Amino acid sequence: MSRKSTDWDELLEALEERLRRWRAAASGAPAPDELSWPDVGPLPPRLEAHARALLEGYAEVHAAMTLRHDALRVVLERAPSPARPTGIPLFVDRHA
Repeated sequence: MSRKSTDWDELLEALEERLRRWRAAASGAPAPDELSWPDVGPLPPRLEAHARALLEGYAEVHAAMTLRHDALRVVLERAPSPARPTGIPLFVDRHA
């Protein structure tokens, strides 16, 4: 097996783990860190179905995150505006 193919195997495994973390993020967990994309060359034909399945999973997570974003936008749009400051300075006594 060529080294590029092995790199693709490792990359798809990493993408599967990130997909699990993004699914959890769609339910409120923290989002995964950014992935630095390695130079892996062209996708080997034997991994095409696996890559397409991952792409579909990411599309589903993207749709779920979009729904959460839209729901939050609606909540924020309906929330009353915060009261305007009175102009009276407030101080916190940190010595207490």
